[in-house]
Amino acid sequence: MDIRHQIPGRTRLRVPALGRTPDLGSRLAEALETLEGIHRVRLNSGCASLVIHHRPDFTPTRDLLDRALTPILMPAASVAPPPPKVSRRAERSRARPEKTRVRVEAPKKRASGQALAACPICQLKLKAARWILTDFWRCWRDHWTQRLHGRLLASVALFRP
Repeated sequence: MDIRHQIPGRTRLRVPALGRTPDLGSRLAEALETLEGIHRVRLNSGCASLVIHHRPDFTPTRDLLDRALTPILMPAASVAPPPPKVSRRAERSRARPEKTRVRVEAPKKRASGQALAACPICQLKLKAARWILTDFWRCWRDHWTQRLHGRLLASVALFRP
């Protein structure tokens, strides 16, 4: 439980256990409404929070809230959430022996600050990627230049008699 927002007359508490235990909110609200200075408590189970409406001159402190709510929250804290569902694929992958991992050193740096590729295959992939990007850029530039040229000719043709 923690105080998320506090202004004179209103305090918002975030209580994560509200999402796991449905009837916890009403018990917490009853416990808070017994405190002097608190007018009403509103439960927002979708956000797992409680909004406390109180006198503007009264500010509930963390210690006061802890003393009022800890007896109710402690049993809720002991209830463990259900274990997460495990897919069949995850179960099969757990059954396999773990593979040994090969440690790869970080690539060395050039004088210009760029990283060198570690192996010949990586260098070849890098060259191919550069070639593809250069070719893509050239085609895109030529396409848009031709399209712009065509529109320019079309607009000039409108002004010719």
